[in-house]
Amino acid sequence: MLDDLGLAAALEWQGREVSRRSPIEVSVESENVPEDLPDEYKIYIYRLVQEALNNAVHHSGARNAKVVVEQLQESIVVRVTDDGRGFDPARSRGMESWEWRNA
Repeated sequence: MLDDLGLAAALEWQGREVSRRSPIEVSVESENVPEDLPDEYKIYIYRLVQEALNNAVHHSGARNAKVVVEQLQESIVVRVTDDGRGFDPARSRGMESWEWRNA
C-alpha cells in the first residue's frame, strides 16, 4: 500500500479503517512529508501510527484520535493524540521518541 499510495494516503486510509471498525473517529494530517523518504522510514512511521491507534482503540476509551505527520526542517515529527484516559508515564516503559534526521 505504501508503494502504491504513498505515505500520506496510506496513513489516511489507515485512519479511515480504524474509524470504520471502532468507535474512534480518526483524523489524519500530513504536512510537507516528502514521498522520497527511504522505504524503511515510511514503514516505521506507518507501523508506529498503526500501533498507536491500535492502543487507543483497545486501551484508552477514546472517542477521537488525531494523527499529525509533518516535516520540520530536518526532522519528521509524528504525533498521535486521543481524548482517552491515558496512562501514568512513570509506570510505563517503551519508546519515548523516534526521530529521523535528513543527513
